[in-house]
Amino acid sequence: MNRTEIRAHFDRAVEKDVVHLTRAALTKTEIANLLTTARMNLTQVAPHNRRYPWVAYNALYDACRQATDALLGAYGHKAIGAGAHEHAFRGGEAIFHALGSSEAESLLADVRTVVRQRRHEIHYEGTTNIDSDDLEFAQHVAERVVPLLTEETLATLGLGPEQIGVE
Repeated sequence: MNRTEIRAHFDRAVEKDVVHLTRAALTKTEIANLLTTARMNLTQVAPHNRRYPWVAYNALYDACRQATDALLGAYGHKAIGAGAHEHAFRGGEAIFHALGSSEAESLLADVRTVVRQRRHEIHYEGTTNIDSDDLEFAQHVAERVVPLLTEETLATLGLGPEQIGVE
């Protein structure tokens, strides 16, 4: 499947309301900023933050979200509305499904189903009951998701903003 076919497959998923996204082409700078912030959030699992694992857990979740937002932005889309995080990860899964990358697709599914649920408990229920296994799993996923969605990888896939006419 070439880049045009992948893009068409993804756009059809959006049109069918499989994911709630809107056309919102991000600039190259905006995409780069998202990826930079994602990489910075990966560092929030430093030893001093292990005393407060829920802080590190949130940072790891945010790193995955920012990297996925950058991927969507490279396709000229942005997640919108209530549950935008959920839509972003579903959109990312749709892209990787079109690319035939089942491993990457399953990584984003892990973020969407497992990591997101625990992050929801932290954020909305005020729980601080995040143990070392939770943190280890989130770190494992985030450390694989974020490098997967670097500027270089996006460009290799032909998805960088310079390839789709975004300035």
